[in-house]
Amino acid sequence: EAADLRPRALYVELLHSIVRLSSSMYAEEVALTLQALARYQLGNPTVVAQLIRTVQGQLKEYRLRYLCGVTGALGAMQVCPVGLLKELDSRARFEVDTVPVQELFDNMQAFPLMEYSWKPYE
Repeated sequence: EAADLRPRALYVELLHSIVRLSSSMYAEEVALTLQALARYQLGNPTVVAQLIRTVQGQLKEYRLRYLCGVTGALGAMQVCPVGLLKELDSRARFEVDTVPVQELFDNMQAFPLMEYSWKPYE
């Protein structure tokens, strides 16, 4: 990576593993995986589509901080479908309305430190 070399065989195996494991990932793991893909500009359509399906299937498990990370990463890769964005917006509104005060405070401190976040949710 540092030398601007991308060994195809390594990425094929990595992306295959992400697809295989995505359905068993926790919300935080999906958010961090999407952020890593965005960081290294590895927006493989098959992998991203599988991760989006995982997000949609587990949306009720996503806390506000993970929603920010997921939406920010998808936005950075320019692969966030409008329908998914509406679902994420709805879930973020629910989280803001029901989040405990301490968690809200913790989120407010964490948002500026996040590499990928979605400003409207902050």
